[in-house]
Parts: sequence; structure tokens; C-alpha cells
Amino acid sequence: MNDKLGLDFTNLVAICTDGAPAMCGKTIGVVTLLEEFIGRQITKHHCIIHQQVLCSKVLKFEHVMSVVVSIVNYIHSRGLKDRTFRAFLEGEDTECSNLIYHTEVRWLSQGRVLQPFVALKDDVAKFLENGPIKFPELENECWNQDLFLFYDITAHLNDLNIQIQGKNQLIFQMCAAVKAFKMKLKLFRSQLSKGEMCHFPTCAQRIPQHKHAALGEKYAKHINLLIEEFDRRLTLSKDDEVQLKLIEDPFSVDPEEVPLDLQLEVIELHCSAVYRSKHRESSLWDFYKSLADEKYKNLIDVALKTFSIFGSTYICEQTFSIMNMNKNVLL
Repeated sequence: MNDKLGLDFTNLVAICTDGAPAMCGKTIGVVTLLEEFIGRQITKHHCIIHQQVLCSKVLKFEHVMSVVVSIVNYIHSRGLKDRTFRAFLEGEDTECSNLIYHTEVRWLSQGRVLQPFVALKDDVAKFLENGPIKFPELENECWNQDLFLFYDITAHLNDLNIQIQGKNQLIFQMCAAVKAFKMKLKLFRSQLSKGEMCHFPTCAQRIPQHKHAALGEKYAKHINLLIEEFDRRLTLSKDDEVQLKLIEDPFSVDPEEVPLDLQLEVIELHCSAVYRSKHRESSLWDFYKSLADEKYKNLIDVALKTFSIFGSTYICEQTFSIMNMNKNVLL
């Protein structure tokens, strides 16, 4: 394998997968076969972005999304209808100029579909009122309330998704973003159970104040499902949490909690005012480059391994998207 592809697996530290059996299978999965080939264990984990998307699927709002998709597809189903709708919007002086198709495989698709739909909902209802196909949900109060809640929570989920995307994301930065989001969810649950919708702007604006208490209690249960799913899928083991904390902020860890070969080096580091100042004033990469190689050999080694871990398959997904775009252009 090395000879054919010219690959050197000596410095391979970890593998990030999409969780598919072909990658993670215990017998013939890619990771298993690779471990057998190189003769050692590899740190492996499921893409954080993919897991975040899977967590969002615990929200049971298919009755909302199916109607939205049906309406969008109906309006865009014929060129004449689509052009008529655009012309109608021009005469209504709206914020958005058109609706967007939903694509299940795209991470941010739901939020991008819902944003113009919610903004244009009254205009869409007006446009469809004399049409041959009726969508009674547009006039249904309960359905509209669910739509507003689903849009607001999807916006929060999309914000997290965007935050953990990118080429230069370090794994502990992504984990910190997820941890912060889990804390936000607990805040949302607490506030909704009290009838407070300050972090759900569409709900706060579109739903009458006197209904916030009853609906807040109902929607707090949905947030609780989301919390449980995030805890199930995206909770680090104690050892992983200590390692990430050690590299991100070595001055905040207890030397007794770190591996034995790092304890003396961490104590030395804690007692250095110079390095403490450098850690505060420079980037993490520059900080670890400034450490004395011999004195902090093990700590530097762990830092390099941690920096090399991919927290998501973002670069692969982006590459596939670019290849598809180029292919479509050529066709």
C-alpha cells in the first residue's frame, strides 16, 4: 500500500469519518483495515458537523417542513407560475425576492428555505388564495406557531453549523462551540418553560404575548429532546476533555489530572511567568513553537498531534462540492 501510493502513515494520528459502516465497520471498515496495515490503534471519531446535523433531526417538525417544501415546489413547478410569483412580489415591496428550494443533503438548507418563506408567508398565502390547490395550514394558528418556533431554533442550529465550518478549525475550538451551544439550549429550555421567548425573535414578534406561557412549556420539551441528543452524541470522555483543555490552556489544568509523562512538564510550565505571558499574548501555534524542545518535548508532541486532528470532514465535503460544480460546468 505504501509502495503503490507513496503514502507514509508514520505520523497518522487520527481519522475523522462520516460514521458510515464502510468506514467504521469492525471487520472490513476502512479504519479497521488501516489499523491492521500499520499495526497500531488510531484515534477515530465521527465528524462533529455531521453529528450536529444528526442531532437536529430529533426535532419532529416534518408536518411543518413538508408543507413548506410542497408550497415552494408548487410555486416553482412551472416557469409561468414562478415568473408570476416574482412579479407579484415586486408589486408587494417585500424584503425577499423569491423562495428557495430545499435540498436534504445540504447542511444549511432548512434554514435557508425557512428564512424567505417566513418573511414572505403572508404574501405566499395571498398569492395562493385563488389558486386551484389549497394549503389550509397557512391559516392554521397552531401550524404557524410551530413554523415560527422551528424557524427560530433552526436559525440557532445554523449559526452553530457555520461556526464549526472552515479549513482552519482546531478540534478543541469546535468542541468549545458545541459546549457553548449545549449551554444555550439549557438556557432556552429554562426561559421557554417560563414563557420567555427573548431568544426566539420570530415567535416573540408573531405570537401574541398571552400565549407565550402555554406554548413555551410545550416547546421547552422540544428543546429538551435536542439537549438529550447533543449529550448522547457530542459529549467528550474525561480523558479527551483533559487532553483538549491541556493543549488549549495548559495553565488551567491540574498536573495530577494529565498523563504521567506530562505532569513534570506541566508543573515547570505553570511556574514560568515568561511562558504564561506568551500564552496570553500570542496564538497557540506560536506559543508551542516558543517552548524549549528538550524541556517540553512530550507536551509539544501532544500539542502537534492535537493540532493535526480534523474535527470534521468539511474539507472533503467542500472538495466534492467543487468537483461537482466543475463537472456541471463542463457538461
